[in-house]
Amino acid sequence: MFSALESLSSEGVLSMPGVGAELVGGRIDLVSDILAEADRAGTRDTVESALWESALVYWLIRAERFEEAANLGDRNTARLARLVPADDPWSIVAGALRRTARLHVHPADDQADSDRQWLKEHRETLPSEVLELTATVLARS
Repeated sequence: MFSALESLSSEGVLSMPGVGAELVGGRIDLVSDILAEADRAGTRDTVESALWESALVYWLIRAERFEEAANLGDRNTARLARLVPADDPWSIVAGALRRTARLHVHPADDQADSDRQWLKEHRETLPSEVLELTATVLARS
């Protein structure tokens, strides 16, 4: 889901004026096309498609399209819950992405404290790319 270059240089390449937005936008378009094809082929309810959905949630958060990311994150975690065990590492990543997007949209609602607590409890198991996204919403607690 995340390239080594982006992992090593996320503050460099992705934050360059114009370049970061173009890279993120291209990934959103690419993954959206992959998922549209899965819809047409009737293969959307597969682990592969669920993993692509998680990638799209990640890129939507990077693009600050939080409402879209939160909505897709809800559907993605529900889909993954049907396909993999709750303690599956990817399920945990998807849960972190969903909660991060949701906290950007609803930072102070009834669920916000619970979401922040869940993120804190799972921070040791999250990849650095996801931890980077959670930092903003956790700083607000």
